[in-house]
Amino acid sequence: MQLMTEELKKKFEDYPIYSQDGAGIEAKLVVKYFLPGCAATWLITEGEELDDGDWEFFGYVTLDGREWEWGYVLLSQLKELRDPLFHRLGVEIDLSAGELVKDELPKERQED
Repeated sequence: MQLMTEELKKKFEDYPIYSQDGAGIEAKLVVKYFLPGCAATWLITEGEELDDGDWEFFGYVTLDGREWEWGYVLLSQLKELRDPLFHRLGVEIDLSAGELVKDELPKERQED
């Protein structure tokens, strides 16, 4: 699956790095990436293309489904990841993601 499309590039024009600073879980969700076969999820709220053609993203991330934190990830890093069981499936885009970060969180995390 292609992780960066022309449509996403256009969306990120409105949400460069730091554009939603301080919004927390009320931030607009630009794209949701996930790794099939595990709980790893990246709720991306901001992003910018780097000089080398890679993309830097900022968002709310979990690798185990329990602990969430804000942080940065590169598109190239997402492209390298494979599912832990079969090592065949890569990161995918969730096309049914909600509008805000909080829309994608379990109820107990929606107060953060």
